[in-house]
Amino acid sequence: MNKSHRSIHERLSPEVRALVKNEKLKKNKVTILSVPEKLPIEIQNLKASLLSLKLFCGNGFVVDPNSSVSMSINVTARQIDRSIAIIYTLYSELKARGVTLIIPNAGHGTPFVLLVRDQSIRFRLTESYEYYRPLDWSRYSNKEQLEGGLFKIENEDAYAVGELSFILEDEGDLPCRTQWHSNKHRPLENQLNNFIAGIFIQSESLRLRQESQAIFEKIRMQNTKIEAALREEAAIRHQSNLRKERVRRVVVDKANLLAENRRIKKLSLELAEKIKTAPTHEIKRLERFALLIEEYFLKNDPFEIIPELE
Repeated sequence: MNKSHRSIHERLSPEVRALVKNEKLKKNKVTILSVPEKLPIEIQNLKASLLSLKLFCGNGFVVDPNSSVSMSINVTARQIDRSIAIIYTLYSELKARGVTLIIPNAGHGTPFVLLVRDQSIRFRLTESYEYYRPLDWSRYSNKEQLEGGLFKIENEDAYAVGELSFILEDEGDLPCRTQWHSNKHRPLENQLNNFIAGIFIQSESLRLRQESQAIFEKIRMQNTKIEAALREEAAIRHQSNLRKERVRRVVVDKANLLAENRRIKKLSLELAEKIKTAPTHEIKRLERFALLIEEYFLKNDPFEIIPELE
């Protein structure tokens, strides 16, 4: 067991470790089942959908692998029976292990869904493919199959490789395996136990991600509350500072106005003394000046023009 596998294994729950260990036992080895004439209705509908779809070309895929349309199964015509046998075996084996396999209609463009330990895992069954540039274009008559200088091979030369793969579409917290490919030495049919073990590991990986997201969301909510409290405290402090500044300005304005009133009051007293001793031609001017001072006092009472703050 290398370092990365050991790290993943250490993070698995005891339950998942036991499930993974069981898949390595010889007595639990999965072998491909014979496909009965009467398949479960979901698999029967899946097969019917695959066979009824207009194939890409004589030996082509159900849909173009380069298109935006994705399928639960995307294989060439000659791999449909093999794929159905794999899915039927997987369906039966997973059911015995308490795992639900939801099989969509092939034409709906949706993946298979596994319900494992309260987790939902999506996967697809696909066939490997290749492109190549044929040297003699004249042997091909269907020009619509030309796209960007690449040709989808109609014969069995190179287009359909014939190797099947399981591909998981969901990622969790663990760097676990998400693809299983068949090859000349080990077909996909001989990797079903590894795939089932990988499903259990993936369910744990998704559970750990949910826990991480829940912790992150809890921290985010706490930070949001703290930030809101800090903003509220800052707003209260700002309002308090504004009130203190208003009070300070009122006090200063009152002090300045009182000082000005005292100065003008002193000037008024001096003016009254001057009127007593002033020549007759100066008395009217001084009286007008005294009247202006009186009007000033009426308009500039510091305790009336600047209201008290609450």
